[in-house]
Amino acid sequence: MFFTLQNIFHLLLQYKYFIIFPFAVLEGPIITIISGFLASLGQLNFWLAFAVLAFGDLVGDSLYYALGRFGRERLIAKYGKYLGLDQNRIVQIEKHFETHPWKTFTFGKVVHGTGSAILVAAGLGNVPYFEFLGYNIPTTMANTFILITLGYYFGHAYQRFNTYFEYVAVIGFALLIILYIYFIKRTKNSLD
Repeated sequence: MFFTLQNIFHLLLQYKYFIIFPFAVLEGPIITIISGFLASLGQLNFWLAFAVLAFGDLVGDSLYYALGRFGRERLIAKYGKYLGLDQNRIVQIEKHFETHPWKTFTFGKVVHGTGSAILVAAGLGNVPYFEFLGYNIPTTMANTFILITLGYYFGHAYQRFNTYFEYVAVIGFALLIILYIYFIKRTKNSLD
């Protein structure tokens, strides 16, 4: 993280909605928690902060999606051998998003640390952008609302929340790797 939590807190107090947007694009859940806390103190309007946070999160998600979608050929050519990606795996990713879109997008939103990989995979899997938005908007709205509400009522403990998010990110990333290895083995067995 480029900024300490105290720096972020003071920047949000000083610049309010103008700084919430870029932080929502870059930083994620802790910004939402702190924004909810500031709303409880009367420093931010709850609903305006919610709208800015959700929009910023959607912009960030779209950037990850675009990386997968438009960098698809380069990513496969350059890093595919390190990630176990080839054309057969991409077809499997496409099939996965066709059969389990809600589960996948919800998992990416709820389990911090896995979202960016899932969003890039959605782009790699050629999920049409408006379909991507159709799944991503409701999950983003729900996630943002839950986090800003948690911040509103329990935001005074935002430093503790940040620690929890770090633990969840590590566990989520490990779980994502385990699922990815399982996915690769399953696809390899189905191709044999």
